[in-house]
Amino acid sequence: MDVIFSKSDKDQLAEAKILLQNILVRAVERQLPANENRMELVPLIVTLEVTPEEALVLAPVKESGFITLVLRPKRDNDKK
Repeated sequence: MDVIFSKSDKDQLAEAKILLQNILVRAVERQLPANENRMELVPLIVTLEVTPEEALVLAPVKESGFITLVLRPKRDNDKK
């Protein structure tokens, strides 16, 4: 899993950057969407396995934009 941070301000262009790469997902908490006619579950909380240093990268950005998780191809385990 890769972790991407993005934000857009009214005065600036949207920006995005890869914060972390090849991160292991430990757990996903899901809930039914508000429209209960749909049977799929929506991710609510995702728990990632990160080092203390990686956590320090994530902590300051969580309130200033959006964090998106991107699934890596199965055989692509290299950090770039």
